[in-house]
Amino acid sequence: MITFDSVEKRYDKKIAVADLSLTVATGTFFALLGPNGAGKTTTIRLMSTLTRPTKGTVTVAGHDVAKDAAGARRHIGAVFQNNSLDDDLTVGENLHLHALIQSMYTTDARRRANELLELMGMEARTTQIVRFLSGGEKRRIEIARALLHRPRILYLDEPTAGLDTQVRNAMWAYLKQLTAAEALTVVFTTHYLEEAEANADNIAVIRSGRLLACGPPQAVSTTRGASGLTDAYLQMTSSDPS
Repeated sequence: MITFDSVEKRYDKKIAVADLSLTVATGTFFALLGPNGAGKTTTIRLMSTLTRPTKGTVTVAGHDVAKDAAGARRHIGAVFQNNSLDDDLTVGENLHLHALIQSMYTTDARRRANELLELMGMEARTTQIVRFLSGGEKRRIEIARALLHRPRILYLDEPTAGLDTQVRNAMWAYLKQLTAAEALTVVFTTHYLEEAEANADNIAVIRSGRLLACGPPQAVSTTRGASGLTDAYLQMTSSDPS
């Protein structure tokens, strides 16, 4: 579904991603872990066609993002760290605006919005002004909006940042329901290692733009003889990445 082949991304002289090769299989949860500035968000931006690789190839659903960004974008839904909803519009109006941008037919868009809001437990909030929603409710609406046009891939950049434990757990429950219902491939970044361990089929650890480990949580957890994911992560991100 997603492949990186020897990808490098430079911003002037700074290397944000260095010689990155990885594969994300269809229908899986894939976690990107790493300290601040590790290159996680840049990796998501490369997958999302928001930036192009300096070297190498990124392929999304069979489309080279440098040569056919529009083709790749049709298969992508994304939720980034900062709230991008219009706080002065209702939930329904935010979804309707996204449907217009995606050139969806009104009847189909309305049916799809109702379906997603029900799945996210937000069907009673359709006429609610967004600014009066909680952080967790806004995040659920952003996810519903990202899925409105039926993408095959969902990117989530720190989806539970700033949410309390109960809301975070509920968020993952909703995401698992959505994945089962939509046959989605989900790529997410997080600083909560327990979230990655509990929810990801595969984990990639990145530091200074370099891939340090990639595989199922159990395999990554025993890297360098570590006693668990936290121990492995600390060992990898505290030592020289080269």
